[in-house]
Amino acid sequence: MNKENEKMDVPKMVGTFIPFFTKFGFKFIKSFLALKIRSKKAGKTFKNELIDQGISKEQAEELTKMYLRPSQIKNYTSVFR
Repeated sequence: MNKENEKMDVPKMVGTFIPFFTKFGFKFIKSFLALKIRSKKAGKTFKNELIDQGISKEQAEELTKMYLRPSQIKNYTSVFR
């Protein structure tokens, strides 16, 4: 009888976790998109400041790529593999 109760509780547990993971997924996507938007804006400002300080455009672009590298999703997905 105890095993029957456990089998009946599994769908109930799954039904409880689905909304949690959906909500978590939407929050993660929202946070990541906010990070991308802010980092893109910061990258433009960073590049313009470098150019204004006299660094060549090519060097400023390379430094900006290095500056924006931590905000790329591939850096975060490798953690989950």
